[in-house]
Amino acid sequence: MTLGHATYHTAATVCAIKSTKDKRSVPTSEKDAVYEAYGAGTCEAFCSGPQGCEIDHLISLELGGANTSDNLWPQPYDGEWNAHDKDRLENKLHKMICVEKSISLKDAQREIATNWIEAYKKYIGARTPFKPQVHCH
Repeated sequence: MTLGHATYHTAATVCAIKSTKDKRSVPTSEKDAVYEAYGAGTCEAFCSGPQGCEIDHLISLELGGANTSDNLWPQPYDGEWNAHDKDRLENKLHKMICVEKSISLKDAQREIATNWIEAYKKYIGARTPFKPQVHCH
């Protein structure tokens, strides 16, 4: 089970990051190990929907999450409460930390790690479906 792991301890550090592209350093071997630990694959098991899964950070890099196995899990792009939904929440929380200053970094990390779906409902409201993009079939 992914518990979540953060590396950045200040909002200033998180807010200073312009892009997380240079922070994404999860090797394929670690991604494969995460899939194996969950009994899945990119397009296998609970990741077998048309869009498959991504190896996602429970506490996103935008919120100071770590590139460590205790912060990684396979998240489907399909179905209700999928990777697209979580991305929307991550963006909202980042804005709340850095622009609105209406939530602390620690609180945002705790909420997304504890129950990101409840955090979505609390901060965004009703779920808006995304148009699927087929990757697996």
